[in-house]
Amino acid sequence: MTDSIFEIANSNYNQNIEYQVSFSMAEIYNEKVHDLFTEINSKKNERTALKIENCKAKNLSCFPVRNSNDIAHYLEKGYKNRSIASTNMNEYSSRAHTIATIYLAQINTTEKSTMKSQIHIVDLAGSERAAKTGAEGTRLEEGGKINRSLMHLGMVIRELAKQRGTESHIYRNSNLTMLLKDSLGGNSKTVMVATVSPLDQHLEETKSTLQYAFEASRIKNRCEKNKFEALLSPEVEALIGQLEGTKAQLNKVTQEKLEKDDIIKQLKSEIERLRRELQETLNGSKVSTFKNIVISSILKQYFWAGLK
Repeated sequence: MTDSIFEIANSNYNQNIEYQVSFSMAEIYNEKVHDLFTEINSKKNERTALKIENCKAKNLSCFPVRNSNDIAHYLEKGYKNRSIASTNMNEYSSRAHTIATIYLAQINTTEKSTMKSQIHIVDLAGSERAAKTGAEGTRLEEGGKINRSLMHLGMVIRELAKQRGTESHIYRNSNLTMLLKDSLGGNSKTVMVATVSPLDQHLEETKSTLQYAFEASRIKNRCEKNKFEALLSPEVEALIGQLEGTKAQLNKVTQEKLEKDDIIKQLKSEIERLRRELQETLNGSKVSTFKNIVISSILKQYFWAGLK
């Protein structure tokens, strides 16, 4: 998926179009939104909780990325900072929901407008039964918050499946549903990948997960192409002007370089041809000289033989 995104972005030669791709990663731990690229507060021994405004985490770190390797780098870095712990069910149990987001922007520098989109990749922590996990204390509280957010997500999915999810209040009961509002009931397409177990002891969890997926498949969103929004900031306009000028210079230099590369290629080819011709000529001269020496030697032998 990311390769396709960057293939389009990096193959753009339109001077008036600029593509920008960026990446963020957050987790919802105990119903608090944390930035996985920030350091843990040494006094509180936890990351600073972020507020949610307009379905987005305020002050969430967002890094520009130029290729799939950049995304893989940040993804690995973020995953190392996730909240995980050992339970009776899983040695490396996720104690939070993780949301990785790829932001896409197409900027038209001529019309000074932009069109934006985003892709949420959500890793939901699995629902837990305390009797099976053996959770106590902090682990028990974490499991309860995980189950609570999953319950509210299920309620939102059911409302959307019934085509009754236009009211914004159905998302307010959980930070998870507030962050995913646009992806669930907005101008979007949603795909759910369910992981289930074939073991009898996990039958209830499997049934619950499949029910989740079934309800999600019934959601019908009407997707429309995003529209361009005007860029009204003087600072943005100034940067766009500089960007246009720099891209024009780059195109000029690139064209000159291509022309020079062609000339260099031709000259190198001519040099190789002349070297081969010189070598062949030198080799031919050596052969002729050798022949002359041999003939001269034979004639001398006959000459001295005649004198005798």
